[in-house]
Amino acid sequence: MAWTFFPGAGHTSLTFEGSEPRLLEFAGRQRTFCPQCGSPITFYDPSIPNQFEITTCGLDQAAQLAPVDHNWICDKLPWFETADHLPRHQRETR
Repeated sequence: MAWTFFPGAGHTSLTFEGSEPRLLEFAGRQRTFCPQCGSPITFYDPSIPNQFEITTCGLDQAAQLAPVDHNWICDKLPWFETADHLPRHQRETR
């Protein structure tokens, strides 16, 4: 799943169409999900306040947001490899 990171309080200008997403708070983190199908929509960790994440496929114009790097590669599955030369970070970019 591809995630798009917004710097700072990017989520303050985020709006949703249709039903309001379901919020799940666990381990000090916040995740939202589609109330109809359960697809993940957003992720926010208050301990990393400079980043807000939304699933890229959930954006209306996702094609306009080309990736600039890969984060959290420490969590990637062993059989998955990206076919580009973008910078890779074991965890998040600060």
